[in-house]
Amino acid sequence: MRFQGETPSSSSLRVERLSLADSLALAADGPAPFAAIGYGTPERLDWMPPVDASVLSERGAVADVWHAAGPAVQTGRTGLVRWRADDHWLLGAIDLDESVEKQGLAELAHRAYRDLFATLDQSGIAHPLRIWNYLPQINGDGGGLERYRQFNLGRQDAFLEAGRAAFEGAPAACALGIHRGALSVRFLAGRRAPLPIENPRQVSADLAPVSRTPL
Repeated sequence: MRFQGETPSSSSLRVERLSLADSLALAADGPAPFAAIGYGTPERLDWMPPVDASVLSERGAVADVWHAAGPAVQTGRTGLVRWRADDHWLLGAIDLDESVEKQGLAELAHRAYRDLFATLDQSGIAHPLRIWNYLPQINGDGGGLERYRQFNLGRQDAFLEAGRAAFEGAPAACALGIHRGALSVRFLAGRRAPLPIENPRQVSADLAPVSRTPL
């Protein structure tokens, strides 16, 4: 991933999917990569926050490993967000377990996105490029309202409170169901605004059926 006018040495970012063993070998042979998102990975590493998801691959646990060509990586925490960043990119992770927090999914989504936006504002890497949301029992009933729609309610409220575009102009995102575990949010942000490109063969998320929207 690169923006026009920037050289590969200063701001390039690339991602590759590797087995857990190959991912860990990268850090064993030298500095850890910029960041990674682990799927089914038992290790909780600063540079590889795991998602409690079942992996169908015959390779077992895998990770999406991000490589950046920028300066040294910094790590930190802003509210609920654990993040890694250089001068150009930031990858953050949030995990909130309903059984621990004693709150519903709408409240947890609101808290997660509130701190996500606070992280972007405070870091100066202000443009969300991609957000991954992992929801346990995504289609389950949440007291009369599907859990996915509960999540959307809290998420949308946080977008509006932060003055962010919740519909047209919102960052690319997905919401995927997992069997168990916490609400897990992973996000990638950049210092410069991206150019969004719609797939003409796919219905835009802004035009999704009412049954899939918060209200």
